[in-house]
Amino acid sequence: MKQGRSGFNFFAAIFFVILGLCANPPSIHAQDNPNTITFDNQSGESALVKLIGPTGHTVEVPNGESRTVNAAAGEYYILTRYGSTPKQYKYSRGDTFTVVQTEREYSIISITLHKVRDGNYDTHPISSSEFDNTSVSTQGDKQSEGLKTLTPVIPPLTITLPPRTIFPLPEEEK
Repeated sequence: MKQGRSGFNFFAAIFFVILGLCANPPSIHAQDNPNTITFDNQSGESALVKLIGPTGHTVEVPNGESRTVNAAAGEYYILTRYGSTPKQYKYSRGDTFTVVQTEREYSIISITLHKVRDGNYDTHPISSSEFDNTSVSTQGDKQSEGLKTLTPVIPPLTITLPPRTIFPLPEEEK
């Protein structure tokens, strides 16, 4: 009976290792993307930021705080929702910007969330439906080929284990 239980534990361990690899493919781990984008909220209101590009994120940024995400190289823009109650939300879309990564350099980008006259990152108002209907996981044709679809492959439930070895009990235990 003990051997049957250990066989189950072995199967469960293998299953969870494979499931973990499927859920977190090595190609999209943060350490593969040293580029960072920091959202610094100085707007006077809570903000919800959608980063749209090869690496999509949705980030809540309370007023007076900042949040940082890792991102793959590519073209991005942000959608931002300001406010704490739905009837008073304000929405904006920022201009496209580029995250650059080469063998020798990577990007560290900081975006301050507030209205600044003559600032260095232009935004314009958008509708609530544009904000709500834009998915953070796609960017049309510019999306990274390796990130278009992640379909976990679960192994079949039949795993062949080596045959059991049965050892006879010593004479005095019979």
